[in-house]
Amino acid sequence: MRISYICIENFRNFKKCEVNLGQNIILIGENKAGKSNFITALRLVLDPLQNRQLTADDFWGGSGYPFDGRSIQVTVRITDFGGKKPDLVPLTWLSSCLIEQDPPVAQLTYLFYPDVNVNEKDQQQVPKQYTEDDYKWKIYPKDDAEGRISLSGMWQDMPLNFINALRDIAGDSNVWSRSPLNELIKLSDDISPEKIQPYADKIANTSQSMVNDLLQTLGEEINSELIDMVGKLYSVDPRLGLDITNPDAIVKALRVFVDGDQNRPISRTSLGLQNAIYLSLLSLQLDKRLKRRAGRNKHYLPIVTLEEPEAHLHPHLQRLVFKNFLDKARARNLPVIISSHSPYLVSAADIADLVRLKDEKKTGGTASSAFEFLKTLEDRDRKDLSRFLDITKSEMVFAKAVLFVEGDVEILLVKTFMDVLGIDFDEYGISVCNVYGVNFYHVAMLAVKLGIPFAVLTDGDKFNPVNGLQRGINLAKVFENGNEIKNALQEQYDNKTVDNDVVRKELANLGVFVNDWTLEPTLIEAGLAEELKLTFQELGDELGQNVRAGSNHIDGYLANPTDENMRNILTAINDTRWGKGRFAHRLCTHILTMAEANEEGKKQRIVPAYMVDAVDYLIKQVTPQDIDEAGENVE
Repeated sequence: MRISYICIENFRNFKKCEVNLGQNIILIGENKAGKSNFITALRLVLDPLQNRQLTADDFWGGSGYPFDGRSIQVTVRITDFGGKKPDLVPLTWLSSCLIEQDPPVAQLTYLFYPDVNVNEKDQQQVPKQYTEDDYKWKIYPKDDAEGRISLSGMWQDMPLNFINALRDIAGDSNVWSRSPLNELIKLSDDISPEKIQPYADKIANTSQSMVNDLLQTLGEEINSELIDMVGKLYSVDPRLGLDITNPDAIVKALRVFVDGDQNRPISRTSLGLQNAIYLSLLSLQLDKRLKRRAGRNKHYLPIVTLEEPEAHLHPHLQRLVFKNFLDKARARNLPVIISSHSPYLVSAADIADLVRLKDEKKTGGTASSAFEFLKTLEDRDRKDLSRFLDITKSEMVFAKAVLFVEGDVEILLVKTFMDVLGIDFDEYGISVCNVYGVNFYHVAMLAVKLGIPFAVLTDGDKFNPVNGLQRGINLAKVFENGNEIKNALQEQYDNKTVDNDVVRKELANLGVFVNDWTLEPTLIEAGLAEELKLTFQELGDELGQNVRAGSNHIDGYLANPTDENMRNILTAINDTRWGKGRFAHRLCTHILTMAEANEEGKKQRIVPAYMVDAVDYLIKQVTPQDIDEAGENVE
């Protein structure tokens, strides 16, 4: 089963938000992006425990008095019921909700609305403004607002189980009504009052023996003290004994202990491991309930919802726990809904399950999913993109904006140049991601589908069959009306009477920034020749050798900037005795030293112009238009 679509209208931070969804739903986004609101919207339809009578605070706050006749509506579609028969609709009440037959798609809608009929029945004039008492809710099938479905049947057969982020696992374990063991015991066929009774009898006998042997005097003293206080008329003849001498009491006294035979209470272990234990109990509970219902030939389609389950979990544990949890969810063919701030969870999730939320103050929150986009990819491209989202790159889905670069060297130099300019990417929520090459297309498309503003830094590679400008032109296809934009740029580029700088500027307007050749000549043009030479000298000193070739090639290029002289510099930088990455590390130190020794104006001139332009572009993307440079609201 899959929740394939949701549309949220006029609810909290959502004016109108609709999105197609994958097998599971992994909600990501900044604080206040609407992750909890999105979950609550689903709960309004599917969770038997959710309060559905809303208040003024639940209306989208864009404008106006909340009870002015507006309604709140949440529409959910469910499909992929699975099994050997893909057209199977397993529940009778679900069949009455079908809006499509092949494959079957069921639709349910929650509506919170003004009850106009009450006023008409009383023959009163309908007020322009209602009160909270004039509103009521209903859940109806398909598009039939007057239709009815069995809510008790729905919530029994397809309940949404919500696990709050602020859960007290140790505390819940000590309160039987909240303990995850409670449900597990009920679902365990091996445990019954009849089977427990012999053990209860033994405990009762042991309790009486202990009282007779050790506590008789203390019991008599308690009884005597009470008689002295209230007299024999009001005395209740108190006795000492154990409180677990019947089957029900024994079951309620069960607890999960840790550290094997040492039997330490769960509160004595780490919060992270408490969380892992809790999730394992929840998973086992689902398996047992599914098995029991299947044994009774009853279909059961539970939906699990977890808020920030990564709390207190070590990074490695996060990946292990969530991979196990999500794999089991796919095996059951039942959805799991998770809200998270964890890149470790994202790296373990299927990209098709990611839903990125973003709060737009004026137009309401939005939700973006890569599910439909990923269905268009070939299996190899999809796997490549999945591998791309390792722990380092998965940070991009949490960013306000992302800067894509070709390699680790670019990451080092970009961050160094931003230090020179006094720009902190974290203040703007900008992440820098290495794509390990020049294939930006699929990662850029993923950014577009998830609504993440991005910029690309790429080399001109003027001697390559597909140079930087051509690569940027091909990349234009990721945008809306991309083919039209790409064709227009291609026509300009192929027209030899048009300067390439025209195409370069057009690409920059799209967020694609291309330098002339490679990064190295750009550094020399920015005035960093001496720093490059100092780097060669430092690496030679570490080797105990007089390394002159690199410095000589730089001098040769300065005197005669030919392509051949630049190739010599590139060869020297890539010398196997140190490699390009180590060279970049050393170069960054010399760049910062040089910047510290110069006035502000010269500092800015050593930063390659295309990098400055790319960062300016991203900062404008993430800075609200109604905020001025001083950070104040502009009317």
